[in-house]
Amino acid sequence: MLAPEASVAQGWEAAVMLPLELINTGLNLFKTALGIYALMSWLYAFGIIDMRNDIVMKVQGALSSVIDPVLNPLRSIIPPLGGFDISFMILWFVIEQAQAAAVTIMFGHYAATFLAMSPHRVTSAAASSFHR
Repeated sequence: MLAPEASVAQGWEAAVMLPLELINTGLNLFKTALGIYALMSWLYAFGIIDMRNDIVMKVQGALSSVIDPVLNPLRSIIPPLGGFDISFMILWFVIEQAQAAAVTIMFGHYAATFLAMSPHRVTSAAASSFHR
């Protein structure tokens, strides 16, 4: 079986990078909404904001419609600790790990390309001398 020509594989970066960048942006937006949702719930719990306010009610409703469908399965598995819901922290951690994996995929190729094209490549012997 013959290997495909190298020209077939050229240009794959854009096909991989664009979806990963969109996913990363979406996850950043979701984490922002999750943070605002958590902050609002704490402010409400301490009596700092009033849920009878129309603006607060609309913002909380919009955030709840996006975040609760994702948090509810976690809430059914993870019990509150001392009355404190930690499911949003676990969701935040999972999103961070997904983003770290996406970044590794995105920049892994570019790091390898950069090192291959660099005229001053660091050899393993030179790199090990830095750690002494």
